Amino acid sequence: MFNDLYGFGLLDADSLTEKARSWNLVPFQHICKSDKMVVNRSTNKSVTSSIKSNSCSATEYDEVNFLEHVEIEVAFSATKHGAVEMDLTSPSGTTSHMLTLRQHDTHSGDKTWRFMSVHFWGENPKGQWTMKMSTPVYSESGKLYNWQLILYGTKYNPAFGRQHEDKQRIEVATSTTGRRSRKSDTTKEKNGICQNTALCVIVIIVVILFGSIVIFAIRYLIIKQKNINKVKQETKLEHSKQTNISEECIRF
Repeated sequence: MFNDLYGFGLLDADSLTEKARSWNLVPFQHICKSDKMVVNRSTNKSVTSSIKSNSCSATEYDEVNFLEHVEIEVAFSATKHGAVEMDLTSPSGTTSHMLTLRQHDTHSGDKTWRFMSVHFWGENPKGQWTMKMSTPVYSESGKLYNWQLILYGTKYNPAFGRQHEDKQRIEVATSTTGRRSRKSDTTKEKNGICQNTALCVIVIIVVILFGSIVIFAIRYLIIKQKNINKVKQETKLEHSKQTNISEECIRF
């Protein structure tokens, strides 16, 4: 039932807060990457290639048994990119159209593109994945160089929440190549404002010096203002005395 004023109804904030106290989180997300499948075949209207996935079951922190979404990274070339179609079929038989025809994409040449699909949500990824690259437009052609399958999901069924034995990799550093190194959650990260001692010492010294300069400047301005006020008062007093003397002289 839908109401024009209240939509689907008002939220019960109190019930939401109470539910949050006992909310059970879903399992950690794992990422399972396959090796690159080298194909190097031209499309005669279409070319297919398969990758058999074991869902990274041999690695504790990468195993995926319940899919959330899937990515493929494809290196290919075509006489017209817009004439290329790509489909991905899972071991369960679900087919997702990763790339469709695009009339106005007239570019050509080599490309490496990454595509994502959520059509495989909840499936078990173990088994054979098939990627099909097609050039249905008769006057166009292409070539599939290689592709990689990347699975995102959980080791345990998310319907039952996070398990005590569930593990997660934690991103900890970026190497000179720009790739992140990863470690398990059993190793503690150094979480602090200052991880570089020398840099922190320099920053602290600069802050102290800057603070000292500011304090000195404020004190100087206060003292200067006091001296100015004192001179003004003395000048006013002297002027008052001179005025009184003048008045006395006039009387006599």
